[in-house]
Amino acid sequence: MKRFIGIFILIMIILAGCVARKIDNKKEVFFLIRGTPEEINLWQKAVDLFMKENEDVKVRLEFVPYSEYWSKIETMMAGGTSPDVIFLESTRMASFIRLKALQPLDEYVEKDKGFNKNDFYPQAINACLYNDKLYGIPNDMAIYALYYNQDLFQQAGVPYPPKDWNWMDFLSAAKKLTIDKNKDGTPETYGFNIGWTYYLWIWQNGGDFYDNPKNPKKAVFNSKETKEALLFLKDLMHKYKVAPTFAQASSFGSSAEMFMTGRVAMIIEGHWMVPQFKQIKSFTWDVAKTSAAELPKKRVKANYNAGSCFSIPRLSENKENAWKLIKFLSGDKGQEILISAGFSTPALRTEKITDLFLKSSPPKNNGMFLDMINVAHLPPVIPKYNEMSDMLYRELDYIWLDKKPIDEVMKSIEKELNKFIE
Repeated sequence: MKRFIGIFILIMIILAGCVARKIDNKKEVFFLIRGTPEEINLWQKAVDLFMKENEDVKVRLEFVPYSEYWSKIETMMAGGTSPDVIFLESTRMASFIRLKALQPLDEYVEKDKGFNKNDFYPQAINACLYNDKLYGIPNDMAIYALYYNQDLFQQAGVPYPPKDWNWMDFLSAAKKLTIDKNKDGTPETYGFNIGWTYYLWIWQNGGDFYDNPKNPKKAVFNSKETKEALLFLKDLMHKYKVAPTFAQASSFGSSAEMFMTGRVAMIIEGHWMVPQFKQIKSFTWDVAKTSAAELPKKRVKANYNAGSCFSIPRLSENKENAWKLIKFLSGDKGQEILISAGFSTPALRTEKITDLFLKSSPPKNNGMFLDMINVAHLPPVIPKYNEMSDMLYRELDYIWLDKKPIDEVMKSIEKELNKFIE
């Protein structure tokens, strides 16, 4: 009898343990993140604070290098498993939605009285909408600014970028900032490095990729405005020689490396470079203090409206707790940790976060990132965005390397762009 009772108690303990584990597993939120090693410490700090305030929820944070992140998600989902929260880029959202891999978040927003969509910049929310459904809660905005080496400007006798400067003002400054001391044809210092920001210049001249970024019906790439922008960038490299060619730039390192070593006086980058640029000790730098656009304009002021967001995969089995985590990370407490490190331009526009962002330094002109949100353009919202980007890089090389007539390349690109929306 005692033996039977002992066995019964043992079975009950095992069953209780199984139930406890099942409950624990049900409460655990699997958060898959990508980024730099420096960023993972910030995410862990934010997650730890969330768990401290939500003791009934456990978060398992897993970090994957950027180069492996997207394939990791796709592999997991293809295998029928999924994280509960993923860190998604708004430009990649349509491709996941096409595969029915994301959970619309509208029902969570509507029933959660403690969450207010109006706390975010409308542009940031718009970037997370697809067919009028919300598939992500914004974390940041990928706003660009013109970073400049103040020491090189002073040495060349060039005034700091003025308010409302245009392409010709920019070119004049770039010429004076390009220094080839030994006259060997390879400047020791370039005025500018183009990088991969050609779309900004296209928008600044009134050009675009499609007739409507949200609901494209046809490509409009082959236009006078786009051609002028591409020719201007080509001339910066080959005619005026104030920017390295792409071949030259690849031997000098990344745009950021060229800037940090004083090899280039101006670059266009996002706020995510601030933590890295804080390490610069050899010169003083800032972002150009112009009005709204922050970048030299031609016909109109323009910037880039995309960014990262938190999304819940459709296969998640713990969506309620996943929403709790997203709400926390995108709110004041989570964003305070992330913004204080300087990695991003906030999508949250509460007084607390705005004040924190404006007071953080460097750069001194931090407010310019927020000003530029008003002129930010949506990139094309299409499922095959990444394939489209690859095509553009490949085809535009024919222009940068002067291998094909520009009219021929532009017609080819417009034809390919139309294929992506057929």
